[in-house]
Amino acid sequence: MVVQWPTAIDKILDGDQVVGVATVTPAGGVVISPMTNFAVHRPHAGTIAVNSSLGAAKKTERMRRNPHVAVAFHSRRHSSADGSQYVLVHGDATVSAPIRDFPSTIGTRWDEKDGAPAGGLWGWWLRDYYARVPITISVTRVVVWPALDATGSPQIYGARLPGVPASQSPPAGGTTARTNCARAARISRRLSHLLLGWVGADGYPVVVPVSLERGDDCLRLSTAAPILPAGERRAGLTAHQFTHHGHGRHGDHQRLHTGWLEVESPCTARYYPHSSTGFHMPPSTLVYRLAVGLAARNGAKAVGAAP
Repeated sequence: MVVQWPTAIDKILDGDQVVGVATVTPAGGVVISPMTNFAVHRPHAGTIAVNSSLGAAKKTERMRRNPHVAVAFHSRRHSSADGSQYVLVHGDATVSAPIRDFPSTIGTRWDEKDGAPAGGLWGWWLRDYYARVPITISVTRVVVWPALDATGSPQIYGARLPGVPASQSPPAGGTTARTNCARAARISRRLSHLLLGWVGADGYPVVVPVSLERGDDCLRLSTAAPILPAGERRAGLTAHQFTHHGHGRHGDHQRLHTGWLEVESPCTARYYPHSSTGFHMPPSTLVYRLAVGLAARNGAKAVGAAP
């Protein structure tokens, strides 16, 4: 059965600049990756789409191993949509073969989200960045909260939401933090968006917006709505901030964590980060082009990608 959703929601799916794409790790955790909303969604077919750089092999490999993904439309910043809803899409991802000149396949969509593709020397430098891996997501359900902080009663299109997932067994290395929580808290507080994700009872990642209260031996998180699942489990936490890429001054700051979540109440939890990665790119087109071109080249070389 093809899942259908209202036109007003489709405008959000199409208009948002950046989305949070959640994938499931082999250990049963979640990684939430901020991604530019380049791809063309096909609501009448019940699919949405994202695409990934050739060098982001871990992300696409997780999708191949476990196609259950979630896409969080969590910010109207630089969006062409006006709605205030928080939209979470669950579905199964199909990873396609890389396309060398991906921007040419989606026309003005790329120009709107990232600016017109560069030519000449810059075009040569960015050729591996413009080679993208298309990912089609067959939608299982769309969950729509009336506010961006996920408060209010959600509307559900497609499969019903499952119950609360069971607690997970603690990792062999222990549950305590393995990275500097005070530093992680300082960085996260400076960024506009903070997303927490875990694996739901039906295997799809659940991603919700959270606030950071403080960081000491752990990161103390809270939600505006009573939405956190009771128990303990692996979870992903991502803080990020972005500029409007289509205006030519690309900038982004993101920090991705994996770790352990202990829920104290439906609105409060303790998070123990076990890993941390990310980058900070200033709003400079020159720096952006140099950085993404180098990252794409090195990433493509590392995975032996040859579109």
